[in-house]
Amino acid sequence: MRLKFRHGIVRHQVDVAATATFLKKNGSDSSYIDLNCDNAPVIFTIAHFGADYLFEETHSKAKAWGPMPATGQTQYLYWDVSLLNAQITHGFTLYPPYVSINPPANPNIDQHWFDMTTTSMKVWNGTKWIPKLRLFAGVYTNSAILTPKPRGSQIGINTDVAAGNIILGKNSYPLRDSDGTFVTSESNLIIANSSGEDVKFESALQFGQALEFIPEYSLVSFRQPLKLELASFMKTDTQVHGIIRRDATVGEIVKVISSGLVKNPQWDWTGNITKPIFCGLNGEVTLSPPPDGIHQLLGYIYDVDAIFLNILAPTRI
Repeated sequence: MRLKFRHGIVRHQVDVAATATFLKKNGSDSSYIDLNCDNAPVIFTIAHFGADYLFEETHSKAKAWGPMPATGQTQYLYWDVSLLNAQITHGFTLYPPYVSINPPANPNIDQHWFDMTTTSMKVWNGTKWIPKLRLFAGVYTNSAILTPKPRGSQIGINTDVAAGNIILGKNSYPLRDSDGTFVTSESNLIIANSSGEDVKFESALQFGQALEFIPEYSLVSFRQPLKLELASFMKTDTQVHGIIRRDATVGEIVKVISSGLVKNPQWDWTGNITKPIFCGLNGEVTLSPPPDGIHQLLGYIYDVDAIFLNILAPTRI
């Protein structure tokens, strides 16, 4: 869909006076906010780095937001789209979104910052800014007055863009481009060596959500579907599935490299080129075969600062 802006509400329901009616207090419990799409869908777009995602809420949802706290605290309602599976949920925060090229000074936990340098939303978790797909829907004031957000850009970018719907693979998970952003109906894709064979986009990249803090360049295991934990040769009920290149806090979505070349400027494998690599006790890449637990050959040393992952099936010691 061609749009004249980035990151905002495209369409919503209105009454005869052209007043937005897509948000309303729940009729049986006013501490909840309903999403109202009886007469028209809500369409909104979220900017995420160079991508523009288009979403459509076609059905009304009772108690979509809430319960809202007692009067005295203004709340900011938002749509949240999972960076893992693109599912839409609803949330709210005490703090208004901050839009700037620089982060706010001394942010509160749950402060939202739209980074105008990268054109992406981030949320402060107390230690770092976590990327999110979020757009604000309205404000519930400290006097219990509900004010929907207007149509148009919420970040002041008014330019022609092509926003597309996220494309799902046959496993119902989003397909991803090489930079980690979702493939959309507006993405430019090139099929190499096209011969009528099936193209499996979802096999190109893997992503997971951290169940615990995982340091950068650690080996990881998929404990549950799409859930990651730090790998270890002592975890005999699972195996190494890949490595991550940046640290991940609890709940953060991170890319998992399962094969190929991985470079880390902090590694120094001098004198060990071509030697096999294994998983250590705490998820570290090591030259030492495990003394106990699971034995799994993971690849070999490629260069003084690089490994080549070729993960083989594990065997129990």
